[in-house]
Amino acid sequence: MALSAGDILAHLPGLPMPGSQPDVAVVIPLYNNAPWVEETLASVRAQALAPAEVVVVDDGSTDGGPDRVDALPGVRLVESPGNGASAARRHGQNLTTAPLIVFLDADDLWDPEHLRLLAAALDTDPDAGAAVGRTQSFLDGDVRQRRRPPRLATTSVDPWDQFPSTFTSTPSSVLIRRRVLESTGGWVQGIIGCADFYTWLRLSERGPLVQNHATTVWRRKHHTSHSARLRSSPDHVLRYIQSKVTAAQSALDSRVRARPDKADESRRLSVAVDTMPAIASGGLASDRDRVSAAAAALEDVLEGFPESRVRAFLRNLTYYLKGLKDAHQSRVFAFLARAWPEDAPRTREALRRFAPAISTPSSGSRA
Repeated sequence: MALSAGDILAHLPGLPMPGSQPDVAVVIPLYNNAPWVEETLASVRAQALAPAEVVVVDDGSTDGGPDRVDALPGVRLVESPGNGASAARRHGQNLTTAPLIVFLDADDLWDPEHLRLLAAALDTDPDAGAAVGRTQSFLDGDVRQRRRPPRLATTSVDPWDQFPSTFTSTPSSVLIRRRVLESTGGWVQGIIGCADFYTWLRLSERGPLVQNHATTVWRRKHHTSHSARLRSSPDHVLRYIQSKVTAAQSALDSRVRARPDKADESRRLSVAVDTMPAIASGGLASDRDRVSAAAAALEDVLEGFPESRVRAFLRNLTYYLKGLKDAHQSRVFAFLARAWPEDAPRTREALRRFAPAISTPSSGSRA
């Protein structure tokens, strides 16, 4: 059956929760999301596990979104004293008290069973700091097929297994124990576009994370989304990558302190992540020497790591570049394929796999 975005708000069969239902705080940063925020809040009201607190933190919207929120019952609307989504999330965190907290993007949607399933997932492991549900992306206005009703099917997950990629595409999919989040310093500010990446890595230091293998989040893709803006121009791409490197380095330093047995691996990953700005800037500037040197360094430092780690690095790098306009994107990827050194076969194959519509050239080709 074909469904619109609004159809997913229909209630699905529930899952019994053991014992009393926990209190959950929902924090929603809002910045010019007027076309979608009411539907997002409708998905919150439809939750089988009703949240105890719902706070929308406006970060200076100019499109009338706050007025739409203010007219809805059961929602607290506040203004953020800082700038950006991370500051808004932290402000909302400080204004709530429930033992479980989730940060919902103002254009995402939840299945009615989302909170109840994630709370049940956390209940399976008292040491788990957070539970994450699966996310399905959709283009704004698209019609798609509903799959089977979501159910509880959990495994442990370690965000470091996908480093430097972010292990989930949206904060909307993660339910967090407040005490664990606060033990890491709370939602971090000052890391542009990568605060969620940093937060999940820090949470994993305090204990395992649990993943529920059922899609309970729909992530709306549109041209004004935060991730689209961050990757919309070469300058934005480079700032985004440098921010990711800064967040990664800080998380790696913290990992060494928490897990001294991981010190050698962390140092190698630190070197590897340092190559990303050089590869991106070299590709954007058509600088063959810069790309070749950084690619060779990446190949060398990843020696001995599993193929999944190699793929994670190249998948992450190409993700940023895919945000460029088509003609610019194609030129950059074609140049990277030509400039990649022949004696770096593992990373070159990963590049070919994740870069759109290119294949690596034969030996001897020149940029």
